[in-house]
Amino acid sequence: MRPQTLLLAAVALATSAVAGPETLTAQSEATRLIVGAQSQLEALNNDSAASLLRRALDAQLHATPAERVNAFILLGVTDLVADRATQARNAFRQALELDPTVQVDTLRDLHSDLLRVFAAERERVLRFVVTMPQDTLLASAGGRVDFVVRTSGRGHVTLTISDPRIAGERGVVAVDSAVVDGTGTLRWRVEPPAGGPGARVAYTLRITARDEAGVAATSAVRAVTVEREKVDTQRLPPVLSPSAFASESALVQAHPGGPFARGLFFGAAAASLAYLVVGGEKVSGDRDAKPYVVGGAVAVSGLIGVIKGHRAVRPVPDNILHNQQLREQDTQQRAEIAQANARVRDAAHVRVRITSVLP
Repeated sequence: MRPQTLLLAAVALATSAVAGPETLTAQSEATRLIVGAQSQLEALNNDSAASLLRRALDAQLHATPAERVNAFILLGVTDLVADRATQARNAFRQALELDPTVQVDTLRDLHSDLLRVFAAERERVLRFVVTMPQDTLLASAGGRVDFVVRTSGRGHVTLTISDPRIAGERGVVAVDSAVVDGTGTLRWRVEPPAGGPGARVAYTLRITARDEAGVAATSAVRAVTVEREKVDTQRLPPVLSPSAFASESALVQAHPGGPFARGLFFGAAAASLAYLVVGGEKVSGDRDAKPYVVGGAVAVSGLIGVIKGHRAVRPVPDNILHNQQLREQDTQQRAEIAQANARVRDAAHVRVRITSVLP
């Protein structure tokens, strides 16, 4: 195989392995430039290929992380083949900062020092792995979530929790950092979200690392939710309706004895008029029925007054007591339910979930 043919095959393999078919078929401007650089490599035009790759890395093109990894690796390949070792190492380093796991084994035939140079740069780039609990239950007052960090070397690792709705420092909710050389732990003190059961808040979790030279490694970014667990509570009973209460007063009929007594008195007086004596003699010897009629009428009117009487409102003590007890029972029941619900809500767990990986 001719040298140029070997170079083309190696670059094609590298592009395929690093980018993947989905990136190449997307045919963004950056991808077209990378493919064009491959064509220039076929013709051994390293400088032209490098120029196209630098254009693909221009910030205005907004290349994806995968496209940038491809471009930096191929740029390093062109520099190494052209005996520009320092530039090649810089390009490899930038690719590794974007993706510390990337491999270039398919390029081993391009240069005898390629794998060694790339491996040396890999060792210099700080890499870390974070063990993140995916689903954590905390007490109702919140608690602590630990993140175990393992690094490839000594570095400063920082955990940041922020509100994605608020930009900048104002959105930062919690921060923890540590110098880790091997294994370390970052801690997040979780505060429960405001509100009752079911209250939920979303955060962005970001873990970054920098080596002792200040070079940043690839960040780990996750979407996180903190939620109060929903709990079952008792419903308060309906408000007592008026029909639940007994009448506390009654309308009664009064029957005083005064009208009846007066009626009898005046009736008797009227009947005796027929026998009034003046000077010991009868005024009239004839028995006249009129006085009796008048007296009877007066007596009957007195009896009607007794029967008719008048109406009066009087309290019903038994009903008053019954209603008072009913109100007290209702108040006590409501208080007991409210207290039980409060205990259930206070005991509800706070759940912390890592829901997705963010770019």
